[in-house]
Amino acid sequence: MNGFMIGNFEVFEVVENAWGPDPKEFFRASDEELAELRPMLDQRLFGPGGEAMLVFRCYVVRTPRHTIMVDTCLGNHKPRPMERANMLLTPFLEDLRKLGIEAESVDYVFCTHMHFDHVGWNTRLDNGKWVPTFTNARYLFRQKEYDYWTSPPGQDFGKDVIADSVAPIVNAGLVDFVADEFAIDDDAWIEPLEGHTPGHAGLHIKSQETEAIFTGDMLHHPLQILQPKFEIYASVDKKLSTRTRQTFLENYSDTNVRVVPNHFTIAEGGHIASRGDKFSFQPAG
Repeated sequence: MNGFMIGNFEVFEVVENAWGPDPKEFFRASDEELAELRPMLDQRLFGPGGEAMLVFRCYVVRTPRHTIMVDTCLGNHKPRPMERANMLLTPFLEDLRKLGIEAESVDYVFCTHMHFDHVGWNTRLDNGKWVPTFTNARYLFRQKEYDYWTSPPGQDFGKDVIADSVAPIVNAGLVDFVADEFAIDDDAWIEPLEGHTPGHAGLHIKSQETEAIFTGDMLHHPLQILQPKFEIYASVDKKLSTRTRQTFLENYSDTNVRVVPNHFTIAEGGHIASRGDKFSFQPAG
């Protein structure tokens, strides 16, 4: 992908991996529900066997003033219990350079939350030690999110990333612990989207009257737009996550705000449209 525009902001993706779970298992959905919903979506969002395709990526937003990285994907050399994330060796930094982005040029790294696939390239391995990858950036962590994962009774799923992908950034003094109303500037600000994790948030940007929200894991697949109750096992507060998703869909349906989730196969995201009391997804790409 060569990138896309939000107003006069350039947006690029770097993809590190992909996965195609069975949506029946992933969302605990029935055959009847899936048979009804699948035909309503662009078939590029599914694998050849009907898998709910997910992409593991980060986004880089270039504004006239800043280069902002939204999440940092999986990372290399990191021991993880999931095979698709374990001890990877990917050309992530080379892929960034091909886009004209050097690690030293990133001004902000915003982590929507602290699951392994969103903080991995916060650090890199250097002579056996985890060191910050983006040495000139301010890393933006919501205080609420950090507190959850670093103190009991934080969920076991995700705690493994603190030692290799979070603590080295904190120890290097590169973190800004931010509140709900934090804004990088008038054109980019945090939007709390809690439930998947306690401090989960998106990044809302605006340029030339065009808006987009990078929604992290509030949405994993467009099936959740058609059926907001679909939830995955890794969500910390599943009821809150569903309420957050429902409210988000109500607030942004039939607007010009583009929704850009991390894991959709269509990198450019799309728009939410209302269909009576339900919603649909209109891809932008």
